[in-house]
Amino acid sequence: MTEFRLAIGVEARLAIGPQWDVLYARSGCVAPSMTGAALRAFFDHRLRRGRRAVVLLATEAGGLVGGLALVASEPSWRLRHPQAWAVGDIEAHPADALLDPLASPTLLGDMLAFLLASDRPLFSVALRRVLDASPALELPVGHRAFRRRIQSAGRGSYLEVPRDADALMASLSGNFRKNLRKQLARLAELPEVSWQFLRADQCQPHHLEALFALEAAGWKGRDRTAIACSARDTRYYRDLAAGLSESGYLELHFLRTQDTVLAAHLAVRVGHTLTLLKIAYNEDYAAIAPGNMLLLELLRRESASQESRRIDCVTDMPWHANWKMATRDYRTFVVYPRRFVSTAFGFVPDLAGDALRRSPTVRNLLRAVQRAVRRESRTTAHPSASEFAP
Repeated sequence: MTEFRLAIGVEARLAIGPQWDVLYARSGCVAPSMTGAALRAFFDHRLRRGRRAVVLLATEAGGLVGGLALVASEPSWRLRHPQAWAVGDIEAHPADALLDPLASPTLLGDMLAFLLASDRPLFSVALRRVLDASPALELPVGHRAFRRRIQSAGRGSYLEVPRDADALMASLSGNFRKNLRKQLARLAELPEVSWQFLRADQCQPHHLEALFALEAAGWKGRDRTAIACSARDTRYYRDLAAGLSESGYLELHFLRTQDTVLAAHLAVRVGHTLTLLKIAYNEDYAAIAPGNMLLLELLRRESASQESRRIDCVTDMPWHANWKMATRDYRTFVVYPRRFVSTAFGFVPDLAGDALRRSPTVRNLLRAVQRAVRRESRTTAHPSASEFAP
């Protein structure tokens, strides 16, 4: 028999413990945002004022078979019941439930039904940027406890690791291959070029600080969006890296010339997937495209070892097209309890908004706005933006 427990506030943070880490490893999930390390770091450093940590646990025979980590808003004058959304705080990473692969197919629906019927009723619950393989998308439309809504939430890019790195190079455009050869030649002219691919306990605090410094020295530093520009973000990423290292998932990659860092990756390896969380490069060496050089060397190493089958870049950036990256869709999954307030002021208006966005007129207007934004961004592009150009 499945038992459910709801942990709130400090108890929610404590609920993300060793059993969660075991369930993550068993679930087949590869999203870094769902690791215990990521959730603990989020609750410690990124939970905003007026929001509460909520964790729903499903157990069978004392073992954890399902988990859902959430952030809930406080009730307000506009909404008497709070809204909640799954935690997926690392940039744009998926926020989904963790389920034991041997659990009942109805487990997620039962978990959501329990959550919506708890003593602290919710207006809605959202799982953001879930993948097409998410069990949430397989829930029946007419569930007894809630209504559901699914909408597009963008796309993400990834590279399938080739068995032959030369085959990957051959698949790239002639112009991009030509640029890569030129950049490799320029890199070879630099003194004492070295690569570092560090894993888990090989990653020391000074390595992470080197990545922070590299990111802050570029356009993100000037825009005040670099990790080092925020004390809260710095603490968050330090704790995140420490937790991922302890779990054996963390990797740090560096390209250097003598003592100068040219490019760096903060990455997470889970199963056969290597996810790039952070990428930073030295703008003073833009002529050699250090970001491309580090990614190319990474691809060569992964191709030779065949340890990973996929390098996940999570987001969908224009420069990904140069590498012929594949894309997959994200979805946002929202459930509304079968109560008047949630139906009348949540489910129905949100469905109407979805229908309006599907209107050809509205879509054409949105595309026109996006084109105008892209034109504006090109005229104010950062000097280093050409690094990933073909």
